[in-house]
Amino acid sequence: MEKIPISAVWPLQDGVLQIIFETGSTAVVNFQTKFQTARFGPLREEAVWKSAKTDGKFVRWYRDSFPVVEMACDELLGMIVGSYY
Repeated sequence: MEKIPISAVWPLQDGVLQIIFETGSTAVVNFQTKFQTARFGPLREEAVWKSAKTDGKFVRWYRDSFPVVEMACDELLGMIVGSYY
């Protein structure tokens, strides 16, 4: 059986994403500095930011039911621990 590393995500205010991992650990990631990039620019829209969902391996944000930004669990871990990962 394949492991699903992410249990849940909650988009909080001011570009902060709370991530609950399958292990029970929680991480909080600040995306504010990423909002100025082409990839993450759509997250500046409040409706897109609040649409965050996970399938356990990816976090996706949606506009009109279509995914506009996607991040893999490994990318999120890289944001959390930086160059140590």
